[in-house]
This record gives sequence, structure tokens and C-alpha cells, in this order.
Amino acid sequence: MHVTIDNLSVTLQARRVLSDISFAAPRAQTVGLLGPNGSGKSTLIRAMAGVLPCAYAGVKIGGKSTGEMSRRQLSRTLAFVPQHAESEAGMTVAEIVRLGRSPHRSAFSTWRTGDEQAVQQALSLMKLDALANRPWQRLSGGERQRCQIARALTQQPDILLLDEPINHLDIQFQLELMRLISSLPVTVIVALHDLNLAAKYCQQLVVLHQGQVVASGAPDSVLTPNLIKRTWQVDATIHRTGRGDMNILYA
Repeated sequence: MHVTIDNLSVTLQARRVLSDISFAAPRAQTVGLLGPNGSGKSTLIRAMAGVLPCAYAGVKIGGKSTGEMSRRQLSRTLAFVPQHAESEAGMTVAEIVRLGRSPHRSAFSTWRTGDEQAVQQALSLMKLDALANRPWQRLSGGERQRCQIARALTQQPDILLLDEPINHLDIQFQLELMRLISSLPVTVIVALHDLNLAAKYCQQLVVLHQGQVVASGAPDSVLTPNLIKRTWQVDATIHRTGRGDMNILYA
């Protein structure tokens, strides 16, 4: 399912955080949100997730405004993982992941085989099988992040919104997670800091600076030395690997 952002502006506590944001995230593609700290990436992700009611009018899913969707409809359609997701300390990994099935179940429905299959698949994808019975408070920062992503995958959403998902992850899990999300048959919008990972695993990029879109499109056309200099204030050169991948080097 595709997502369209049309002239979205967000003001928080009398400060304009986002101004006239417009772009489209095509169905089943991975779109990377890039930009320096404070550029508005997290605010934009939260606006798309429906966390900011003031932004409903500028966000459309499959051509329908999120303001026209009920919370249950929105929860069945998209899953959102914030940067610093928390859970009840006494819950285990499996119990947290099972919460992802809530939008698909009523208060009185029984736990079905399909629910358990969704949970087990998510645990396996995030390599959490051995930690399923471990309490939340005994998890490392990276394990907590993987747990929350597993919960989101258990929702079986059409759209997955991830705010800095590779923070706190070891390099191995950063690469594995980016490979995983780029292979999912859903629309993924992910905020990232690592330009090389974004170039390698995202089909499209949207670059924010001071609350505005300064570039969008395919990684080849977006990540140029001039744009990197203007946006991040660093000198960079672009090289190609033997397989044609972009490799950004900083001076």
C-alpha cells in the first residue's frame, strides 16, 4: 500500500518543525529518511503514524486520509516503532511480541493458530527464539529494539514505520535488519543516520534539513557530494564497489 505526504506542516509548542513536506512512498518499497539531528525525521515518522493528530490532513494511505481511519483500521494497516519504545518491566519478550496481534483480535476472541504463527515467525526473523521467555528488564538495548520490531512485524502491517531502528544494534544486526526490512513485501519508511546503509538498502531516499525536504529520489541521484556538504557540513566522495554499490567516504 502506498503512502502520500502532501504539503504536510507541523507546529509543536509554537515552533514550526516541518514545512510543506511532500513525497510519495510507493507500495512495497523501502524509503529512507535522512537528515542531520533536529531536521525533523522523528516528527515526520510520528506524523505518518498518526501520533500527531494535527498532521492527519497531510498523510494519505492508499489515497485515504489517516484522519478518516479509525485507530483499529490504522493499527491494522501500519506498525510504528519509535526510537525509544518501552514496555512493562515484568513482561517477557514473547508477551510483548504477542501484543502485536491486538489490532486483529477482539476483547473476547480466542488465541488462534494464525496468531501464534505470526508471533513465532517474528521471533525467528529477529533471532529472539532463545530469548522468548526472558523478562524485558534483562534485555540489552539492542535486544529491546529487536523485540519491538518483532512486535511490529507480528501486526502483519502493509506499512512499517521505523525511527532509527539500528540504534544500539551491533554491526551484524544492523546489516541483518536492513537486509530483512528491504526484503519485506510491505512499504517501509525508515529514518536512518548511516548514508551508506541507506544507499545500499533503500530504493528511495528523502533528505530533510531544517524541517524541509531538500532532495528526494533514487540514492544515485540524491546522495551527491554537493548535497552531503550542504546538508551535513562534511566533505565526501562517492566510490563504486565491484558490485556497483555506492560507497561514501568522508574527508
